[in-house]
Amino acid sequence: MTADDIIANIIREEGIVYTDDPEDKGGPTKFGITLETLQQWRPGSTISDLQNLTIVQAHDCYSHLYVAPFTGLQEPLLGLVVDCAVQHGVGRTHIWLGQCGDDYAKLLAKRIQFYGKIVVQDSTQLKFLDGWLVRATSFIR
Repeated sequence: MTADDIIANIIREEGIVYTDDPEDKGGPTKFGITLETLQQWRPGSTISDLQNLTIVQAHDCYSHLYVAPFTGLQEPLLGLVVDCAVQHGVGRTHIWLGQCGDDYAKLLAKRIQFYGKIVVQDSTQLKFLDGWLVRATSFIR
């Protein structure tokens, strides 16, 4: 699987429409990209820029922010790492890689355990748990 395939899977998983669920801690998203993420990629971006984001722009944003920091990793680890970075942040994903090395199963377990911690700390996030677990378990090989 190429980096382009990984990004295409993330965009398909996240959805192609603009959403703004008040209980989603990430805030409004389009293609899974939040305003904060868009502003990291393109400083000064506005909510209008997010609403008008194209799939090509989303691809470029994902490539720059979430694939580039992990160059050198090979599939299948790269796919899992990039998806972790999208959902949990590049910094946290680097920490997890430091703890797990290239152990794919250990990284996936850490990710699933993290979802549990999120819900324990904030029960309003329980409504997202099923989707998170479906997404994470899609990486079981």
